[in-house]
Amino acid sequence: MKKIFKKNQIMITALAVMIAVAGYLNYSGRFFGDDSKDDKKDKKEDMKSTAYTFTIVGFLGMVFLILFELDLLPFQVSTYMKVMMGVVMGAMFLIFFIIGIRYFKALKQADSDADEEENTYNTVMNWFREHHPADLINDRVDMTESDEQLYFARYEIMSHLISEKFPDLDETFLDHMVETLYNEYYS
Repeated sequence: MKKIFKKNQIMITALAVMIAVAGYLNYSGRFFGDDSKDDKKDKKEDMKSTAYTFTIVGFLGMVFLILFELDLLPFQVSTYMKVMMGVVMGAMFLIFFIIGIRYFKALKQADSDADEEENTYNTVMNWFREHHPADLINDRVDMTESDEQLYFARYEIMSHLISEKFPDLDETFLDHMVETLYNEYYS
């Protein structure tokens, strides 16, 4: 009985490691990537990572379970444990596989959304650079103010100009563009 228990621990640990690796692969881009805004392009990449991770882990887990159920792996466990592992882990890996496939289907829409956002970003940025150079922004503010006050005054003017021309922009997206332009003009 002691020998079986140790092998069960090994199997459960191996499965837990597989799940941990899947989680790491899924979230590593979020924790170790660049600190850019969370735009649709980033979301598309997250979806792609999730799709691959869940599909691969689900598939490999099912292969492992099939090999285990056919006694092709050198693990000896009691029959009830084999059935329990097959049912529980099989359901879990099947759910992983289905989640991965669903993310692959959603990836098509995310791809077109990311392209649309990139086109909007380029249109707005090019329009602003062409029609509102830094010296025109400075003409609208009191240059004797402190740096902090200048920042907020310029930021407000830039936001207003873009919002006036492109009223349907998401506020977060607008803030990102204004920050990018501000850094480009005044850094």
